[in-house]
Amino acid sequence: MMPRLVAAALVLGVMVFPDAGVLVVMCAIAAVVAAQIAVEVVVASRADREVEERVSDLVTALQGSCAHLDVATWSPPGERVCTECIALDLTWVRLRMCLECGHVGCCDDSRARHARQHHNETGHLTLAGIEPGEGWGYCYLDDVIDTDWARTRR
Repeated sequence: MMPRLVAAALVLGVMVFPDAGVLVVMCAIAAVVAAQIAVEVVVASRADREVEERVSDLVTALQGSCAHLDVATWSPPGERVCTECIALDLTWVRLRMCLECGHVGCCDDSRARHARQHHNETGHLTLAGIEPGEGWGYCYLDDVIDTDWARTRR
């Protein structure tokens, strides 16, 4: 806001001197606008860097390991279907497997969220993404994603 106030004051200051030629007035206004744009670009780039740093810090905090994932073991899922969704005639988006009992349920992007429902009902803390290309582990309690979890346990 401050750069705009300075720009407005300078433009008004130029208008106080009506004897100055039109070219001088136009050049002064162009200089003020250019300076304002430069200031806004600098401020925006600083804000973008701050946002990137905050996102990076958040991702770093969420990635890693926790004691619950460190002791969880991998066993291949029996079926790669959400049986609860099938019983309700629903479709799912992706599947998750409980690392404590092997229950397979649909993810939070699915309508029924059976993996989370399983966690809420049983208190089981860890799950893994079992879709092709996935293989991360997640701990509900610590809210930690370990992107390398499955690779070290298969």
